[in-house]
Amino acid sequence: AAVLAGCGLSASPPRCPPMPEQDGGLVPGGYNAPREPDDQIMEVIRSATPATGSTNSMMRQWEDLQNRGVTCWYTSQVVAGTNYNVTMVQDTSQGSVVYSVIIFEPLPYENSPPQVARITRQVAEPAPPSDPRAALVQVRPQDAKRGRSRSPSSLDGRLALEPTGAH
Repeated sequence: AAVLAGCGLSASPPRCPPMPEQDGGLVPGGYNAPREPDDQIMEVIRSATPATGSTNSMMRQWEDLQNRGVTCWYTSQVVAGTNYNVTMVQDTSQGSVVYSVIIFEPLPYENSPPQVARITRQVAEPAPPSDPRAALVQVRPQDAKRGRSRSPSSLDGRLALEPTGAH
C-alpha cells in the first residue's frame, strides 16, 4: 500500500475487526445487538463533544478519531437519553488501533449535543504461538538483563515456571 508522505500511515482505510455476533437474548434495559454504521450514528459522532471536565488529551483524541477514525459498528441503550457504544478503528504509526467510544445523547428537549463520556483503547488478544513449545520458554528478570532464557530443554524435563517478577 502507498504510504502518505511524512506520516508513515497507509493510504487505504484501516480495517475493522469482525463485528461480534449477538450471543442470545438481550437483557431488558441493556445494549442492543451490534449494528452497522448508519446516518443516525454518523450524525451523533459528527455532533458529539467531549463531556464537561474532559482532559485536553481526551479532547485531542476525540478530534483525531472524528477526523481520521473509521466507525466499525455500534450498539445503543435507551436510558434518560441514549448511550451509544461505538467501535472505531484508526491507523497509527504502530498499526491499526481499535477504540470503544461511549457517547451519551441527551433527550431532545434538553437541547444539548451528544457528549463523549469515555474513550477506551481496546487490547488485542495475543496471537497464539506457532510452536506450542514457544509458550513454555521462560525469561526470568535476572536472565532478561543478561539476554538469556530458559527453554523446556534446559529444565531437564521439569516444568518449573516461576511467577512473573519472581527472583
